[in-house]
Amino acid sequence: MLEITFGRIEAGWAHMWFDTGTTRMEVHISYLTEPFADLADLALAMQRGEPRAQMQFTEEPREYRLIATRTGGKYDLRLERWTDIYCNPKEDNKLEKVCFEVSGIEPTAFAQQVCTELKRVAVFPAVQEWQMKDDDEDDDIRVPDYQFRDAKIAELEQALMA
Repeated sequence: MLEITFGRIEAGWAHMWFDTGTTRMEVHISYLTEPFADLADLALAMQRGEPRAQMQFTEEPREYRLIATRTGGKYDLRLERWTDIYCNPKEDNKLEKVCFEVSGIEPTAFAQQVCTELKRVAVFPAVQEWQMKDDDEDDDIRVPDYQFRDAKIAELEQALMA
């Protein structure tokens, strides 16, 4: 079992919990990544049966990687913590710790849980603000980026209906 939930979401930060049934871990995710869309992409990759998929997110300066590896028809999920996303050269970014490993994750059940959680938080004003993008023409204009709220959740729902 792995359940992922979001807590308080504010300007630039999201509180994310991972619950394995035996371990509950909180991470504070930075705006430097797109955790909502990336989590949907991870669930979609698992739903498609890809052999390996991952999402990355930052808790500045640390980097986390949630890695899914297919084993038969199910997945093993592992959360790794790396030293520093800003490392230059990149090879200096080292694995600090494996936070947890969970085996036997059924992809459809995981995708349903992720879809439910993303739909729950998609309406939060802070999530909608997170999804704003700067217009290249004028830095004073911020326009909504609907890829997460509309396209990603719809794509995940569609994959679950197939």
